[in-house]
Amino acid sequence: MRLNRRCFLRTTTAAAAACIAGQGLLAAEEQPASDASYRRANTDWLAKCRFGIGVHWTAQTVPRRGPPKSMQKAVADFDLTSFMAAVEHAGADYVLFTAAHALQMLPAPNPVLDKILPGRICERDLIRELADDEAAYRSITLSWFDHSPLHDIIRFIAEKGARLILTTDHGSVKCQNPVKILGDRNTNTNLRYKFGKNLNYNPQDVFEVKHPEEIFLPRINVSTSYVFCRENDYFVYPNNYSHFANFYRNTFQHGGISMEEVLIPVIDLKAR
Repeated sequence: MRLNRRCFLRTTTAAAAACIAGQGLLAAEEQPASDASYRRANTDWLAKCRFGIGVHWTAQTVPRRGPPKSMQKAVADFDLTSFMAAVEHAGADYVLFTAAHALQMLPAPNPVLDKILPGRICERDLIRELADDEAAYRSITLSWFDHSPLHDIIRFIAEKGARLILTTDHGSVKCQNPVKILGDRNTNTNLRYKFGKNLNYNPQDVFEVKHPEEIFLPRINVSTSYVFCRENDYFVYPNNYSHFANFYRNTFQHGGISMEEVLIPVIDLKAR
């Protein structure tokens, strides 16, 4: 299938219109449909809600006061706390937040989109912050999948009667607790583990490995050591600590040694 500009924008930004529950979001459940090629989400949770609020907040939105802002500046200045407080005060049970309409500017980072259409993304991940809930995040992922070329590819494989095996190279953990660490310029950038020769950290906060060969890890030089985060921790450097601690909080990261990261799913699909 040819992935043209319109198709790419549709698939990349389909998740921008997400349902965010003011008092708890019930994840959409898949229901069997008469047409096996069509997937329809259960909307019973919506029927049980009293009312919701629909918002179109896009690159063409202007502030109530002051001059218009660029999309990047507007996203950076978006007061999420006040917005959610207003939703709660109104008594809404959900929010339909459309954020990629009109000029197709995405209020989130996306390296792939930035390579194809430079200047259309933002540093702040406003979509993730709005959907700061695992059920909501899965709902967004499902919405993307249903409108993505990947879904079409899987259907095509099924129509050909081929066998499909899906897996991944690692799992992930939702990070919530920042841990300070200090390293030199040669230290790796992963948030869940670090290795190098000049690491400075609190041993009580990490799982440390001073002899890499004992767990079959490479020793880059004589003084190389490894440290791994525990549970839902993630590493942050002291420089601009508060900014990066907030930026990566509640994101899904990998590289540690938790069961969620080490065990990977394998799905064997056979056409019916």
